Amino acid sequence: MEQSDLLLAMLGRGIQHPSANTDEWVLTPDVEVCDEKGAHLLVRVPENDNDPNSIIGGGELNMLAGVTLVQELNPSLVVCAYGARSKYLNQIGAPSESKVMSDKLTAELTRKNVSVPPVEIYDEAKLGADESGTNRELYNIFSLAVERNITNVAIVTVAVHLARATLMAQRHLAEVSQFKNITLQCYSSETTLLKSAPEEYSERVDHVFASQSYIRNFEREIKGMDDFLAGKYKSVASTTK
Repeated sequence: MEQSDLLLAMLGRGIQHPSANTDEWVLTPDVEVCDEKGAHLLVRVPENDNDPNSIIGGGELNMLAGVTLVQELNPSLVVCAYGARSKYLNQIGAPSESKVMSDKLTAELTRKNVSVPPVEIYDEAKLGADESGTNRELYNIFSLAVERNITNVAIVTVAVHLARATLMAQRHLAEVSQFKNITLQCYSSETTLLKSAPEEYSERVDHVFASQSYIRNFEREIKGMDDFLAGKYKSVASTTK
């Protein structure tokens, strides 16, 4: 199949160590306990939906949905968590989320015997490392599309995050002149996976949508959109700040 004029972007949701005694890095789980500011913990703790700091992580969900969309959309270029490292990673010299997520995507596509499209890892030395967060990540994605003469962009993220991400994306497309020719597609990770393999993902998706963590995260997303529209939006602070 001929490759399409499409950049597929899996938005970042964080990485962490699965335990304190390993150097391994993993993507955030479906339901994630964060710190009191909503930032990722460096070392994962057991799931606890009743914890007031538990929200939706979903890094792995985004990557798995990306695998499905690679097969469905046949993108000409793929990016994962396309932005600078968050402060909690940068301050300890950790690998970038873009590198970790891209490696896991490539490994999962290979395991499924799916042809791996070109995957671009964010280059902090070239592109800068002074800012992270969804709004900047989207700007980076659109900038890359323009650089590569790609006019169609698809983003995928967990459902609870999709409205805010779409709002930010649409603002970029409306206000940045070089982005005016880009067409945007938006996908929910949970519904993408549920549509492609309901027998495999229905219980997992139900667990996310029925959780108290989803409700907490939804409330934070609404506040984030209100703040963004009011011009006072700030990214979540780092755990190490």
